[in-house]
Amino acid sequence: MKADLFVQGDYWASFDLPGDSLLALLAAGITATAEKTALRLKSECGDLGQVECSVNIRWHRPVTYDAEDTP
Repeated sequence: MKADLFVQGDYWASFDLPGDSLLALLAAGITATAEKTALRLKSECGDLGQVECSVNIRWHRPVTYDAEDTP
């Protein structure tokens, strides 16, 4: 596995890692987690197309009373 090292956003070096090293296993785990999260988000976004929304507003004219109508 080839790894590129960046220090504060600037490319610093490239080096080879054995596939069974701890750093390679951690990188594989991070990659697998990111891919799993991306697939979950993709399926959730796909499900949004089936969402329907409706808004019902009930409105009545306000009731007003004249001064003559009150007892």
